Amino acid sequence: MNFEWDETKREINHPRHKIDLADGHNLFDGRPVIAYPSPRDGGFVS
Repeated sequence: MNFEWDETKREINHPRHKIDLADGHNLFDGRPVIAYPSPRDGGFVS
């Protein structure tokens, strides 16, 4: 799978959201994902 992004937007969003789109390929490498409820904020942790 190929990934594309706007490099300028990536540089702006990385410090703001602490997520680097350049690492996004790791989310789609075929390994199963385990998610469970977060004890902190009611969201989920994967």
